[in-house]
Amino acid sequence: MKIKRLNGILTLLLLIQFVIVSTSSSGTFEAVSNEGCLDIDGSYLIGNSNSGDLVQLIWTGPDGNINQADEMGNATGDDVIIDSTYIGYGTLTGLAAAGRFSKTFSNEIFVTGLKIYVRVWNSPVVNGMQDAFGNSQIYVLSGEIEFHNFGQVQTVERQSTPVELSFFNTITEPGKVVLKWITQSETENLGFHIYRCESIDGEKQRLTDEMIDGAINSQSRNEYKWIDTQVEDNKVYYYWLADVSTAGDVQFSTARKAIGLAKPTEYFISQNYPNPFNPTTSIKYALKDAGKVKLAIFNIRGQLVRNLVDSQQTAGVYNFQWDGKDENGTVVPSGVYLYTIQVNEFKMTKKMSLTK
Repeated sequence: MKIKRLNGILTLLLLIQFVIVSTSSSGTFEAVSNEGCLDIDGSYLIGNSNSGDLVQLIWTGPDGNINQADEMGNATGDDVIIDSTYIGYGTLTGLAAAGRFSKTFSNEIFVTGLKIYVRVWNSPVVNGMQDAFGNSQIYVLSGEIEFHNFGQVQTVERQSTPVELSFFNTITEPGKVVLKWITQSETENLGFHIYRCESIDGEKQRLTDEMIDGAINSQSRNEYKWIDTQVEDNKVYYYWLADVSTAGDVQFSTARKAIGLAKPTEYFISQNYPNPFNPTTSIKYALKDAGKVKLAIFNIRGQLVRNLVDSQQTAGVYNFQWDGKDENGTVVPSGVYLYTIQVNEFKMTKKMSLTK
C-alpha cells in the first residue's frame, strides 16, 4: 500500500470493542474494530481474508504503561506482543472496505487485571521507518464477558527513536552500583531518568530527583555515568534507563541486573601492592562514609611528592595506582616513600619502597 505523507499531526481513528470469555485453562479475548482503523491520510487501512495491514495485541507489562515500538516494530521496555492479526480478517461485514477486523485470541495470559492495547500498522509486515502506527487506549480485563469502547486515538507520523543506545550496564561495588551507558546519537533528547525495582516484573521506582541532561541533538558518541548508593548487601536490583524527548515522550531500555554488596563498616588503607615496586603500585582504601578524601605521597623528609586524590567520594572501596612520578610528571628516584590518607576523622600513614 502506498503511504501518503501529510505535514503536521495526523490522526488515526481506532474504535475497538472487546469481549472476553474465560475458560478454566486459558482465557479468550475477541478484539473487534467496528468503526474501522484509519491511515495517516484519513483513508481506511486495507486488507482481505488472507492478508492486510497489521494489528498487534500487546500486554503493557507489569508497569502498566505503553512503550513505543522500535524502528523494526518490536515491543520495547516491558511490553509484550501477545499475538497479531490484520485488517480485513474476521467475521464482521465489509471488513476490507472499512478498515475493520475481528479475531478471537486464546492465551493463558488473559487474566483479570491484565492491561492490554492494540497497535495498528499501515503495512502487513513492519519493515522500518516508513511504517506509521497508532495505539489504542489501554484496556483492563475485569470479567468473563465485557464490552469496551476505546473511542478516538490520535497519532503522529512515525518518528525515529530519539536515542541510539549502544551500551548500558551496571557495575557492582561495595556500597554502590555504578550505571554506565553510551549513546551513538541523540535526536531531541532532553535527558535521562534512572528507575529501579527489586523484581523484573515489579513496579519501577524512579531514583533520580533531577533529570540527567542529554545531548539534545548529537550525531557523536556520548558517555554517561550515575551511581546508586542506596543498596543493601546481597539484595537483587533491576535497573532501567528512561530517555525523555523534548516532547515529553519516555522510552525505557531493557532491564539490567545487579546484586548489592555491603559498604565497608570501617575506614582502612591497605599496604600498597606490589611492595617494593617498579614502576607502578596500587593503593587500596575503604570509606565507611562519604567524605573529602586526601591521598598523598611524601618523601622520607616529609616533603610532598604527589597528590593522588583530593576530592569528595562516596562510601565504598577504591583502588588508586601510582606511577612513581611527582607532581611535574618526573620519575622519582629509588627510596622509601610515605603515603597518607585523610577523610573525616580518619588518618593513616604507611611506608612503601621504590626500587630500580
